[in-house]
Amino acid sequence: MNIVFFGDSITDAERSRTPEGLSPMGTGYPLLVDAALSVDAPGKYRFFNSGIGGNRVIDLYERLRADVWQHEPDVLSILVGVNDVYYRWVSEYDPVDSDRYIVTYKKIIEESKKRFPLLKVILLEPFLMHGSATDPYWNEFSKEILSRAKLVKALSKETHSCFVPLQAVFQKAYESYSEGCWTRDGIHPTPGGHQLIADAWIQAFHSL
Repeated sequence: MNIVFFGDSITDAERSRTPEGLSPMGTGYPLLVDAALSVDAPGKYRFFNSGIGGNRVIDLYERLRADVWQHEPDVLSILVGVNDVYYRWVSEYDPVDSDRYIVTYKKIIEESKKRFPLLKVILLEPFLMHGSATDPYWNEFSKEILSRAKLVKALSKETHSCFVPLQAVFQKAYESYSEGCWTRDGIHPTPGGHQLIADAWIQAFHSL
């Protein structure tokens, strides 16, 4: 079974860019999922990390065939949305408005399912916490991410995909201990934050 992780820097997590690199799965939740499932069922799964830092949903669509379809996925996991909003303030690249965001997201899923009719899709909710990267823009930023999250949840129902509610996962963790333990800057998870994502992902995977 081929499992592809597709997304931005949260998924990328400093992965090696060549097959012979030391960490082709990166240092984040894809690696943790790989480790856990490989112990549970040795040899059953093949994992591919196709995350690239800085990507928006339109960037994912542009490289869908080269970076996802070439691996002939049985399971496609997608996490994207923060950069689509964040680029309003911090990048030379354009942000992606909510209409274009969800239309493009839907095209990724529908075209992939058309190419691979038995494909299972896991959609990870875009999330945001307080931190150095988010606090200067918090009111508008958090409102927009919440709106995108609702769109992704609705899309998961429309496309019969599995939805993973990460915002609630991080908020619950924050209630136990400060969010500084879970993200470095409000966007990028710490090792503990990546473990939260991996645990939620594995639970969703076993429900497919």
